[in-house]
Amino acid sequence: MWSFSVTMYEGFSYGHPQLSISVAEKEILMTTITDLSNALKRGRLPCPGNCPQEIHRKLMLSCWQLSSHKRSIFATLREDIEELLHNY
Repeated sequence: MWSFSVTMYEGFSYGHPQLSISVAEKEILMTTITDLSNALKRGRLPCPGNCPQEIHRKLMLSCWQLSSHKRSIFATLREDIEELLHNY
């Protein structure tokens, strides 16, 4: 799910990264699982400029939950996408 959401992000941002990671943050990512978890809590990708907030919130952020049992599943994403398409 995480990768699916990153792929959606890249589509809406036209492949331009909007999150830069400093050298210090890279070192944190390399230390321990606990440090990685803390970095990820701070490191959600922001909403791309060409992406509606509702899509970012409902589709992308739901896939980036740290706990895998809290992440969306494809069946839920399908329902959410159908609902969003209906609203637009």
